Amino acid sequence: MKKLLTLMLVLAIAPLANALMVRLSLDGVNPAPDAVDVFPEQILPMYIISDSDGVSYWEEFYDPSLVGTISNLQSYPAAGNLASISTIDPGHFRVTADDSTGNIQAGKHFSFDLTIVPDAVQGDWDYLHIFNAPVPDDTVRLNVVPEPATVFLLGFGGLALLRKRP
Repeated sequence: MKKLLTLMLVLAIAPLANALMVRLSLDGVNPAPDAVDVFPEQILPMYIISDSDGVSYWEEFYDPSLVGTISNLQSYPAAGNLASISTIDPGHFRVTADDSTGNIQAGKHFSFDLTIVPDAVQGDWDYLHIFNAPVPDDTVRLNVVPEPATVFLLGFGGLALLRKRP
């Protein structure tokens, strides 16, 4: 009985070893962290990467409209010879990794630029989700922070205020 239960467990888990993982990435290689700090007018290159060879998939995503817009979508050869990018509605995109010969390779499949809107203010945030079902496959929270030069000037001004006067 114990052997039968062990065999059933192994057979139940084995298909999970080949499960497709599609992730967002900031460098085209490593998965993106759960949260990313961005500042107004920053252009953030983003990638969609896969860890599986030979597996077709599609993903949809929307502009994170509270903080940014998506542009410059492109596909890479690893996504297959039938890879496609389409705009479903303004700000709503679909990418498909597909190949008639099953020659999809793990790695960088798609890229796009995420441009943070100029009027984004500190404390604004939104999520960027990629999904092919009601549940997101990957999510990155975008947190708007002050531009580095602004932080420097605020800090320098604070130091000037703290300076003792004779």
